Amino acid sequence: MPGGKPWFLVMTAADANQPGSEWKRVGAASYGKVSVRPVAPEGWLALAIFIVIWMMGPLLIWGVGFGLGNLAAVPAVIATVVFEVAAVGGFVLLVWAKSTRLGA
Repeated sequence: MPGGKPWFLVMTAADANQPGSEWKRVGAASYGKVSVRPVAPEGWLALAIFIVIWMMGPLLIWGVGFGLGNLAAVPAVIATVVFEVAAVGGFVLLVWAKSTRLGA
């Protein structure tokens, strides 16, 4: 990975037979699966922040927006879906940018 130490390790089904493969540690066969694991403290921190954002966003939308009468139900659902798609998409982009493949 150019630009620094990787935060995440990506293992695909093709990596199951490579030396150093951790599919046995993951505890599952590799049948078409992809495993992404944090391998640096920064990766664990990014995962923790993502989980907090992923959970708090809808709570704020529904608690403040809908609960206080600022949003009706349909706009609150739309806002929740848009927020969650943006949060997951942003995290996937971060993992893609800060990851390495097994054996790379």
